[in-house]
Amino acid sequence: MGDFSIEDTCILLDASRSMMRRDFKPSRLVVALKTIKKFVEQKIAIDPKDRTCLATYGSKTQKICDFTNDPATMIESFRNIEISGQGEIEEGFAFAIQQLVKEIRKIGGKVPRIFVVTDERRIDMGDRMDKIGKLAKGLGIFIDVAQIGNPKKETYLKQLSHLTSGEYAYFNNEKALGNAGTGYASKKQSQGESYVAKIEKKPPPLVSEVAVELRKPNLGELKDLMRGIKIEKCQICYQEKCPKCSAHFFSCGRYCPSCGRPIHMHCATMWAQKSPETAENVFRCPNCYFLLRVPKSVVKLMNQNAEPVTNNTPAQEKTTKMMRVPDATIANIDESCGGCHNIFTKDQPVFRCQACGVHYHEKCLEEMYKTIHACRSCGMKIV
Repeated sequence: MGDFSIEDTCILLDASRSMMRRDFKPSRLVVALKTIKKFVEQKIAIDPKDRTCLATYGSKTQKICDFTNDPATMIESFRNIEISGQGEIEEGFAFAIQQLVKEIRKIGGKVPRIFVVTDERRIDMGDRMDKIGKLAKGLGIFIDVAQIGNPKKETYLKQLSHLTSGEYAYFNNEKALGNAGTGYASKKQSQGESYVAKIEKKPPPLVSEVAVELRKPNLGELKDLMRGIKIEKCQICYQEKCPKCSAHFFSCGRYCPSCGRPIHMHCATMWAQKSPETAENVFRCPNCYFLLRVPKSVVKLMNQNAEPVTNNTPAQEKTTKMMRVPDATIANIDESCGGCHNIFTKDQPVFRCQACGVHYHEKCLEEMYKTIHACRSCGMKIV
């Protein structure tokens, strides 16, 4: 198995009312679940380290089973599936990509996949679906589609699969669909200069776009650092003072948002410039391997042998307001939440910082206000 990469696959199941039709015996849904069962079992038979998760989309999009390499756990979760509504596949894709982005941030080197099981309803290539396709390709996500029925016209799902080097097929009988899971479970690899071979040498181009910025110390932490109540040593240089600018940690320091380890901004920049990621401002935490980034402005100043502006002195007189984003425009937001770093769906209200323009989920904004009473990005007090 040395020639293969470990794969994380998000299985996306259509849970709309049309899946209860009985043109496939006993129903489309039952045959689809049989396909998923065979897919999961074959994945583990090929490589026990591969993992799968299950999400459904109907009147709402939800995760049924988290990533696991235990087929029994996945199969047991089938009982939690709810059939409802017409189903918006755009929301399903956005949710699936969100689950995979979480894993991409945690550790590199894995192959991310989406396996879609849906019916023959026509899906038009709207602006959002076009963005989803380009995003998936840029993140190196393969999209495989098993479509139930016999589409009269070439669907966008077929185009989406081809765009991401995935597989597409439609099935007009239950036996063929039921056995399809075994075929879709095969590892993603090609000969020679394959797409996967390129992934192994260099991360996909948009991986750097989902990297998360180092967390600034909050007001309470800054006060403790400046008074000497709290002393932090950088995870890279193991010193309290930055070796580049000789500033104390309260001036040059940041924290990994995943494991909380302290890192000097200058040290992070130099570490990023030597890392194998696609951008010179992107790196993985030396402790937990979480995907991180430093501002490009800091890299530019470092390259000019200048000191970046890292003034963290609390400015309590500066304030900002959080403005609610209209629900109709949430789909047009091309960034992730400044709190949880997940992309936005229409399931939750979204707010925008009036000062810096960073967006937050309502729940993330509430939690941030309870803890630091300020925008996590610009540091201004929320009023």
